[in-house]
Amino acid sequence: MVPFRVAVALAGLLVAGRPGVPAMESGEGDDRVVRIVAGMVARNEQRLEDLREYTARRRYQASNERFGQCATVEVLERYEYPGRKRLEIEREEGSDYIRKKVIQRLLDSEMESSEDDRRDQTQITPRYYTFALLGEIERKGRATYVIEIEPREKKELLIRGRIWVDAEELAIVRMEGSPVKKPSFWVTHAEVVREYEKHGPFWLPSSMESTSQILLAGPSRLRVEYSDYEIVRSAVTTD
Repeated sequence: MVPFRVAVALAGLLVAGRPGVPAMESGEGDDRVVRIVAGMVARNEQRLEDLREYTARRRYQASNERFGQCATVEVLERYEYPGRKRLEIEREEGSDYIRKKVIQRLLDSEMESSEDDRRDQTQITPRYYTFALLGEIERKGRATYVIEIEPREKKELLIRGRIWVDAEELAIVRMEGSPVKKPSFWVTHAEVVREYEKHGPFWLPSSMESTSQILLAGPSRLRVEYSDYEIVRSAVTTD
């Protein structure tokens, strides 16, 4: 059940979309994407600086079809600036193996990475990626840029795919993609989708889905739902 390590690697990013995007002429988006990404990075850095503390709840649901195993774990998240997370299990049921060997390891890995230099690699910036503007669409009634991202290096926490960026707020609202580096010999393919929603001035995860193909074990799935966000401390008003 190694597959769910993929979700950890993508805890702070993700990316590779399917919705139709109007075609652009060669070179048309080059200058625009530079401006869009620069604005996105600046706005994101400001949000990270302003967000001091929050709590939220998560619901993890993991399954492996071939072996008929599944598990559900409910978690309380506590976030503190500049990125430290504490994840506490409140309720769990289902396969003991999935709960202890998969979900618990995910939680431990995310908490560890929130404490060290790997935290920076979860940010989608020109330091780690190149960008190509694919076009602009309307998504949920809002103008949205669709941007392809390509890792500059083959590192564990980086992914290849697409991001959807709200044109007005320059915030990532959706990501899809696959790890540029295989998390394990046993994982033959992995895809992750992550959605964001706005809470006050902050854009925070609303859901994450990961599907992996594993040698011998077949397809494995993980879904995480985020809810009950409470902004405890912030440098700006959240009303």
